[in-house]
Amino acid sequence: DETEIDILLKDFDALLKINEEFGNNLQKGKFTSVELFLDQGKVEPLKRARQVHRSIAIYGDAIGDSRLIALGVPPSFKTPFVIETRDVSVAGAQAKQMSFIILFYFMMAPFFSSMSVSIDITAGERERKSLQTLLAQPVTTGSLILGKWVLAAGFGMLGTTISVIVGMFALGSSPIEVLGMRIYMDFSTQLQLLVILFPLCWLVAGMQILVALVAKSYKEANAYLGLLTILPALIGGAVMIKGDNIDGILSFSPILSHFQLAHELLMEGH
Repeated sequence: DETEIDILLKDFDALLKINEEFGNNLQKGKFTSVELFLDQGKVEPLKRARQVHRSIAIYGDAIGDSRLIALGVPPSFKTPFVIETRDVSVAGAQAKQMSFIILFYFMMAPFFSSMSVSIDITAGERERKSLQTLLAQPVTTGSLILGKWVLAAGFGMLGTTISVIVGMFALGSSPIEVLGMRIYMDFSTQLQLLVILFPLCWLVAGMQILVALVAKSYKEANAYLGLLTILPALIGGAVMIKGDNIDGILSFSPILSHFQLAHELLMEGH
């Protein structure tokens, strides 16, 4: 009964009820159903319950495809078209804009976290005349560049980690559900977001060091790297306008894949 189900849902994320005729109906090719009980008021259990729902749906599709193949019918015949739902309400548009602003915050973290360090260990050292002394030491050029890259990337990962933790805490303390948004902010999501952003930290640190080495002074390097931070804003704006239908040179940017992965992780669950 409902009381027993409510009690069980306190200990489990979801309950799957399978009737006694399920196996027989499945073998005979008859229609059958299962019941999935879940609590939509809890974010983390709801996320895992949706995973169960997707797994069951995939299993059902696989059975349906095998039956069509046995009859000599291509499985693609059962889905001649798909329906894409677009929310055009004001609340939906506001939620979408806010979700991209949140993603901008996380995507910009690697750029700003390693920016000052990248300038200081390249153009800054050359301006202070300390780079010549460092080059005179018995170390190879490759080891020197690798050490600077590791240092800049380390600061980038540290700053990104702090940004994710503080950002998630701030989001958890704010009434974002008023905008119709559902953002996954659990510890597992934070770890997966860091896994997505850490490779970006290494890429950004390498780009910043390369640009700063070309610059002739600290101020010039600062100006160049300031322009470099526009790149994620351009890609984010393109994603906001065109969605996943991005072509041209922006489609080859590795930052685009990080942006899309982060959006899917935070806004759509995993």
